Amino acid sequence: MALGAPFLSTLAKDNVTVQYLDNERLATSRKVNFAPRVGFAYQAHPDSVIRGGFGIFYGGLQSQGNTDLGDNFPFSNQANIPAPDCFTNNCPSIASQGVTLETGLASKTGGGLQNFVQNPSVHAIDPQINPAYTMNYNLSVQQAFSSNLVATISYVGNVSRHLSLYYDPNTVRGLFNPSISTQQYQPFPNLGGIGTIHFGGVSTYNSLQAKMEKRLSHGLSFLATYTWAHALDDSSDAGGLSTAVTDRNMALIPFIEEYTNSPYDVRNRFTFNGNYQLPFGRGKTYLNKSRWTDLTVGGWATSLTFAAQSGLPFSVSPNISTASGGSARAIKVRDPFSPGGSPDPSNPNITCATETRTKEHWYNPCAFANPLPGNLIAPPGVTPGAGNSYRFASPVVDKATAIALLGGRSNTVYGPGYYSVNMSLFKNFTTWHEQYLQFRTDAFNLLNHPTLNNPSTTNNNSNGGQITAPRSFQNNTPDARFLQLSLKYVF
Repeated sequence: MALGAPFLSTLAKDNVTVQYLDNERLATSRKVNFAPRVGFAYQAHPDSVIRGGFGIFYGGLQSQGNTDLGDNFPFSNQANIPAPDCFTNNCPSIASQGVTLETGLASKTGGGLQNFVQNPSVHAIDPQINPAYTMNYNLSVQQAFSSNLVATISYVGNVSRHLSLYYDPNTVRGLFNPSISTQQYQPFPNLGGIGTIHFGGVSTYNSLQAKMEKRLSHGLSFLATYTWAHALDDSSDAGGLSTAVTDRNMALIPFIEEYTNSPYDVRNRFTFNGNYQLPFGRGKTYLNKSRWTDLTVGGWATSLTFAAQSGLPFSVSPNISTASGGSARAIKVRDPFSPGGSPDPSNPNITCATETRTKEHWYNPCAFANPLPGNLIAPPGVTPGAGNSYRFASPVVDKATAIALLGGRSNTVYGPGYYSVNMSLFKNFTTWHEQYLQFRTDAFNLLNHPTLNNPSTTNNNSNGGQITAPRSFQNNTPDARFLQLSLKYVF
């Protein structure tokens, strides 16, 4: 397919050459993946068992969505045609550019979209694909207290490598004063973003898991679990596109420096699922003689599910003008849930929260400091300190100064946790042999407990930590209590 002269001319300006390959996929994947798995079980005592296992598991090369190579020019093309600038007493319409309802965009695109090129962006992928893999390992001890009651405690962990990251090789190789546009300082100044999938992400997960299980006896069964865990990564979803863990400036700060709490890191989680069949009616211990008592009090059962977990982490943003060429974060300097105190000297004009973990102030903004302001960087060609207030020459290219200007790692504060109670009450009416009609009532969020989302105002100004919405539970949002009645015939 013809690429068009403007596109080739744009590439030539940045010394980018076009190569034609006989590999229609443009990338090569590994042919052999070694994935051993081993496990053991040892009965240390008639009522005690020790189990363990290790395995390597490879991830698939999933569809990368909008980063697909097929979404590149010339197979996919987008063109923006802005209206002309409007000033007082001089506000021309877009028709002055020849764009009208009658002619459409022909005046701009009449030569073809291939000739309508300006700062084109492209999608890319590593030419050598290294599929992600995870090393899973676990060790557990299980103890039986009776024929129906068993407890298990386990260590479960994993390490993942070659997770897909999404980065831009056209990232500017330096930080500038906020007043400076960095387009001209990019490695390829005539190109836009070059979103690239790079198989270099890492993650770890470590957990202590406890479980108590009672199998059905005397009408009662339940399963209770508790998990204490910590998950860290620098790439948080299958496509590497998550904005929860983002780089400050990958060209200056290696991405491993973004290794931090995973956006789905739940430190504590407890669950309970129980079912109890009342001991009345046909086939039960009590009131099992009369058909009328069976119809009234027999066949009743109830179930309960309870889940509680701690919150998910998020990042806090600075409230100053930060350096151009990177993404900045506020720096945690003390416990964000400790109220009161004094503002950090880097952020003096804010009001500290008198109470935290509320909808108005989930955290105390005074617990954070701003990174160094971007206006400490001198404009290009200006020497810092020569009769001015600048501290750094332009551009800033060393890692230590870049971190001072862009702040710390992400996901340092944890949002609200939640708990939920669901309950069901049901009765079986025996019809014929093993068939029965079941009537049931189900209550979701029985206690009608509100579940708060992470703060919507996540910066270190006076409004920092404000929560304005409930947590999303798909179709159950907002998570209000609701009841349902149903009939079911089982045969």
